[in-house]
Amino acid sequence: MDRFRIKDQSGDQVIMPVSRQTHLVAALILLVAFGLGHFLSHRWVYLGLLPTFGLTLDAVTGICPATLLLNSMPWNRAKTV
Repeated sequence: MDRFRIKDQSGDQVIMPVSRQTHLVAALILLVAFGLGHFLSHRWVYLGLLPTFGLTLDAVTGICPATLLLNSMPWNRAKTV
């Protein structure tokens, strides 16, 4: 899972924080939605409402469905020894 690793200030590789992963996923969904809406059918633009709703819910309540989902992914789980 090296694609989710970034370098910190000391040069060590660390896992990308979940908040940045959430923003990345939301941005990718929006780009895909508007790209498909432009080239295929205007109805694909409604897919852009998904991250919009999730980020709005997070701002109002502090609960973000994408963050909850990303926290359960294997690269975000704490390693046990």
